[in-house]
Amino acid sequence: MNTYLDANFAQRTVLTIYSHADDEVLPAAGTLTLMSKAGWSVHCLILTDGSLSSSSVKGTRHQEAEAAGKIIGATYDFYAFEECNFSTQAVIKVTEEAIKVY
Repeated sequence: MNTYLDANFAQRTVLTIYSHADDEVLPAAGTLTLMSKAGWSVHCLILTDGSLSSSSVKGTRHQEAEAAGKIIGATYDFYAFEECNFSTQAVIKVTEEAIKVY
């Protein structure tokens, strides 16, 4: 267990924001898992549904994210911004709303 996380942070909630489901797993799954195991409340905000993806799994990304969340100890909120066509202001609004919730 990382005692630095336990000893030096009073706030025990982390909110991550990514464009697509699965973007959070590759770069941050280890860190998010450690934080969850250290007692943090871990939340992932996914902005798009990945509809422009050429991947064969694009229709199952939300289910896969939920499954990953069970492994890493995170909850997910999904938004349906149109991929490659959303404004910074829209992301700021969603982020501010999520911060109020968490």
